[in-house]
Amino acid sequence: EGGEFETLVVGAPWFSGKIRIKDVEVSEEGPFTATLRVLEHEVVA
Repeated sequence: EGGEFETLVVGAPWFSGKIRIKDVEVSEEGPFTATLRVLEHEVVA
């Protein structure tokens, strides 16, 4: 198994606050789509 990761949904209506991304991996799936895997982050109040 690979390392655990969290999926960050930008502009989610249920999320309030800020996330400071420390490490991220981007995998392109097509010309207009990509997946961001946040490897490490912290929530900033």
